[in-house]
Amino acid sequence: TLPDPASRQRALASAVATWAQQDAATAAAWTATTPADTGRDALFADVVSHWSVQDLAAASNYVASLGDAALQKAGALALAPTLAQADPRAALDWAAKLPRLDTRQEATRAIYRHWLDNDPAAARAWAAKSGHRFETNP
Repeated sequence: TLPDPASRQRALASAVATWAQQDAATAAAWTATTPADTGRDALFADVVSHWSVQDLAAASNYVASLGDAALQKAGALALAPTLAQADPRAALDWAAKLPRLDTRQEATRAIYRHWLDNDPAAARAWAAKSGHRFETNP
């Protein structure tokens, strides 16, 4: 047992990251059951980020199905870069189906920012047509 909380958190994060590389679905399910005050949301985001590279569809379906608002938000924001890279329009459609307004808005904003970095003209054209209002320098 590590006496220092920061050391324990680093060790846990390292172990969970290694686990996520081997079996991200199981690591995500386990992380989702840990208490929120253990840095769960950050651990979960790291797992989802690994998982999204391995199986984007499974990771995004899992995150969309979560009942825990904080976990869903952490997962959605962790997925945003990979979703936006794969297919920004499909990513925005996915975000639009998230059940909680704040998570939908933050995920949409994050996906848009990544899209804007990669294809500014297409991202701005989508924003203009969609009615979404984003800052010009998100």
